[in-house]
Amino acid sequence: MKKGFVIAVDALLALVILFTLVTLSFDILKQDGSDWSQRRTLNGVAHYSGEVLESSTILSRAVIADNTTEIRGFLDALPFNICASTRVFPAANTSDTTFLVSKSGCSGTASLSEVVRRSFIVTSPPDANVYVAQITTWLNEGS
Repeated sequence: MKKGFVIAVDALLALVILFTLVTLSFDILKQDGSDWSQRRTLNGVAHYSGEVLESSTILSRAVIADNTTEIRGFLDALPFNICASTRVFPAANTSDTTFLVSKSGCSGTASLSEVVRRSFIVTSPPDANVYVAQITTWLNEGS
């Protein structure tokens, strides 16, 4: 009889430990999961924005004409809960900002943001210069 009692206590102790570990694991995954999902969404929007702005030549036209109206229009068309800014600078001098445009109604950056950089070529005969567009996205805290 004593052997059965020892096995039952060991099994009970193992189940309590297993239950505790599973509960803690789900709690940790639940907290990090939403953060991961938000980061993935923000990163996707930043990549998409950079790709569209570059492929539609909006970035090149903005640099040549020194006019950011089209970029602001694109950023303003993003979903209401996502803020974004686009900073463009020459590839050779990252501290020399050519322009910085932010979505209307968004100020500053939140604790959770994603940054994507894309290089593009601006051809203005007879020269061709390489620029970098830095797109930063974050969640609109007012939403």
